[in-house]
Amino acid sequence: MPSTVTASTIAALTASTSSVIGLADFATALTVVSFVALLVRKEIVSLRSDETSSFVARGLNIALIPLGYAFLLISIDRLIRALS
Repeated sequence: MPSTVTASTIAALTASTSSVIGLADFATALTVVSFVALLVRKEIVSLRSDETSSFVARGLNIALIPLGYAFLLISIDRLIRALS
């Protein structure tokens, strides 16, 4: 009986680990796509010269700063993985 419990526990941990890795890859892709989309949107909005557009461009910075940090950490992580 103990060997059955151990085998099933290992199988469950292996399955959950692979799903966590898939979730991490999805979150990475979502972060990168969101960061790029917001950067493009900010540049498009900042091309206009009215007051509302400058207000929206400043508001987009609120979302861009944390996403920029996340993008930086993702880039560092991927660089370390590639070099090791």
